[in-house]
Amino acid sequence: MKPILLQGIFCYVFFLITYNVQGQTSPDINPALESNYYFQIPGRIKTENGDPSGVVIRVLSQDSMAFEQSMRTTSSGKFQLHLNYFSKYQVSFSKEGYYSKIIDISTIVPLNVWVKDRIFPPFYVIFTLYKIVPNTKLSFEGETIGKISYSPNGGLDNFDSVIFCNDDEIINEINSARKSAENKESGI
Repeated sequence: MKPILLQGIFCYVFFLITYNVQGQTSPDINPALESNYYFQIPGRIKTENGDPSGVVIRVLSQDSMAFEQSMRTTSSGKFQLHLNYFSKYQVSFSKEGYYSKIIDISTIVPLNVWVKDRIFPPFYVIFTLYKIVPNTKLSFEGETIGKISYSPNGGLDNFDSVIFCNDDEIINEINSARKSAENKESGI
């Protein structure tokens, strides 16, 4: 065989071997490189006595401190978040005239779990925004009200949530503030 043809065959075989080895690189080594998997959070926003359209949802990456997503809801109030695994986020829901809600989300999964199974069910959420009581500062304003994170301690090997301030507590504080405002207006 001619040396040029032999070199061509060698280069072709070397390329195939290199290509196959690169194709077998596992995201287990660096799971953040796996782009086909997202933590999905479908949800719905409701507003107290109002239309949920125009609620602004902002996703801040706590790793880079940059906003990664921003969207507005329609009258259905439905939204869908796709978050990268192995990251931390802060998500805010706000609308003019309503108290905002803020949640923290950690999509970090232990590597031994990630190696076994990379598919997690969507984590469905529903949030209600409540009307602002004028000239009143409430304890939950600007505070994180909950957190979503992977929980290896539960019965399921899955994501779970922790609520720091639930809707009942928020409603009670708002009702107290409204009653106090009414009493001030009526001179009581």
